[in-house]
Amino acid sequence: MGFPPPLTEKRNTVFYFNPFIQRRMRLLFVYIGCASAFHDCVQPKSAWRAPASFRGVALPEEGTCSGGLCLGMHGGPHEGGPASYEVGNATIGFTNLYSEMTVPGLPQLLDGICYYIWTDIYFGDMSQGRMNQFVPQLILGDALDGSSGPPHYNPHYGHHSTWSFAAHYFFEIFDVPSNSTIAKAAYGDLFPAHQGETLFTNFSATPTEDGSPIWTLTMGVLGDSSRVSVLRVDKPYMGLGELWDVPSKSWGELNFTNFCTNACWVSPLL
Repeated sequence: MGFPPPLTEKRNTVFYFNPFIQRRMRLLFVYIGCASAFHDCVQPKSAWRAPASFRGVALPEEGTCSGGLCLGMHGGPHEGGPASYEVGNATIGFTNLYSEMTVPGLPQLLDGICYYIWTDIYFGDMSQGRMNQFVPQLILGDALDGSSGPPHYNPHYGHHSTWSFAAHYFFEIFDVPSNSTIAKAAYGDLFPAHQGETLFTNFSATPTEDGSPIWTLTMGVLGDSSRVSVLRVDKPYMGLGELWDVPSKSWGELNFTNFCTNACWVSPLL
């Protein structure tokens, strides 16, 4: 498939990212734009995605059940390359991303599992930020499932014996006094999901008065308006960066002008 030339007129670009997670995954891009510059959106692996009781657990022995799968961009960070997509601006329009997934059946055994299935977009970092991931997700087992909300945005972990999903922003910050990296989370409402349902994920940017974007993360059941989780992210790091020695206040800052994307099924133990 040939790629169209970069658009110079006002546009609202949408990527259709379609993972079917039942022993197969399919990726469909309706439009792929050309990024004029690369900003580091390499996403480090984070142990904080697992509940505290899972961190530091040894990897499963050979022959035991394990798994994980990610679809990323050709030439992107997972291949060691510079590929990324322009966020856009108020003049030419913003790049939005939409995906759908089919909810798989439950595993036969649920003991000690921690599953996340998602489509994400992620950015580079500014100042004390260390991870910057919009990741609405389908979860199962002992998983990150909520947030304390403002002002601290501490992550919450819970046990789920059936599928659940929500819009989610996961980020980490470097805490200078403790010389450590601290996980943070913001969450929309959590809803149940059932085998065979189609879930959609949407990332949309809209301009503020000064032209910089704000982001809205949406995840829901296709055809059921009663199960739609929405999270609005007005500022990077949910505004916590405003108080840093080198503040980070706006999604219009340099390292937020491009994003990368993946679709993944992951257990953070792997």
